[in-house]
Amino acid sequence: MTEFQSFFGSLAGILAIAGYVPYIAAIVWGKARPTKSTWIVWTLVNCVIALGMYREGALSAQIMVFAAGNLSILILSLFRGDPGWTTRDTLCCIGAAVGIGFMFAYPLASIFIGLAVNAFATWPTLAKAWREPEKESALAWGTTFSSSIAATLAAMPEWSLASAAQPLVFLALSGSILFVVIFRPLFWGVSAFFKPGP
Repeated sequence: MTEFQSFFGSLAGILAIAGYVPYIAAIVWGKARPTKSTWIVWTLVNCVIALGMYREGALSAQIMVFAAGNLSILILSLFRGDPGWTTRDTLCCIGAAVGIGFMFAYPLASIFIGLAVNAFATWPTLAKAWREPEKESALAWGTTFSSSIAATLAAMPEWSLASAAQPLVFLALSGSILFVVIFRPLFWGVSAFFKPGP
């Protein structure tokens, strides 16, 4: 690993950790309400992606932090998340279960199937962010987006499918949520980025 990769890989891990701090605070203060189905799927799938990346020799700090951080958000979502369960949540979990079933055959395939399942699992959170952008933390999603940029740069010197796919997909997913959370309110009210604290 080059110094370039090491620096951006470490930066991605630090930013990934930093992204969870404002989100956890927003959940505890009642300013954000995570969607349970998204966090259930993201937790399970990111653990399997991390395993596949480990087997391919491409494990990153970002995916390890995301697997552990998602578990924290999942636990909080059970108590302080969006109430109820919708048909969308059920479809998301069924789709994820099918995808997870296919993930165990080959390590490299598990990375790509897991990333596709993660994209599918973003649907409930993205839909909620569109309806209620104030229930998501733009600071947390912005930090996660920045972490994905750093992780993508860390993968650049040896662009392999195993090392580059995860940060690129996470860049697109966190970027789409960040875009909705920041720009949707510009047409309908105050941006979620500047929400008052507790």
